[in-house]
Amino acid sequence: MKITNSKILVSVVIPVYNSERFISEAIESVLNQSLKEIELILVDDGSTDKSLMICEQFSQMNERVRLLEQKNSGVSNARNNGLKLANGEYIFFMDSDDTIDSEFLSTSYELAKKQDLDIVVIGEDCCKRLPNVYALPTMAQLLKHDFLLKHSDIRFPENIQPCEDGLFSHQLLALTTRVAGNPSGQYHYRHHENQNHKSINNAVGKVLVQIPRWFEILDDFYKKIIYIILILCI
Repeated sequence: MKITNSKILVSVVIPVYNSERFISEAIESVLNQSLKEIELILVDDGSTDKSLMICEQFSQMNERVRLLEQKNSGVSNARNNGLKLANGEYIFFMDSDDTIDSEFLSTSYELAKKQDLDIVVIGEDCCKRLPNVYALPTMAQLLKHDFLLKHSDIRFPENIQPCEDGLFSHQLLALTTRVAGNPSGQYHYRHHENQNHKSINNAVGKVLVQIPRWFEILDDFYKKIIYIILILCI
């Protein structure tokens, strides 16, 4: 039976770029979730290997899988475009070379509904930061879709990597107190030679050039908050 929009509880968005060795396992870990009322949105970011072909096969075989193709424009753009297609009550952004435990979405969603949360912090390590958590990696956030729509000006900053997920999460965390942790959620982070952080370490100069832009984004964000507070106080 086809899942209607109203029955989609969680949308999982995976940006894909040259992940032919790992993408099948990542997709299967999502489709094998105990929570079945989900959709998987794959955003191929101009892959030059067999990633797109693999994604096409899954989208043809399983009606819960949707595929978006785009020219190579970076992980932030891919996530933002995937979010535009999402119908789920909650959103989870996952990397194409990782996997999640079969109860990952179920336990996170149940907590979110029980406490009416805007953000569920997932994983034991990240939950240890609560209640004073100021930024989160993408893999540690289940986000309420209505909350993201309410703050539609906050999206993953494009042409920035690393810290695109930290900048995104920091702004969202500053806008809500409806946050709680699910330490039982298990995200399996794959270690391999082509990981983003290893590529970043080999291009430190390019990263340093981005730092002023990080502060510019945060400066604009807090100026906007102060302006809103002043308006409300008048």
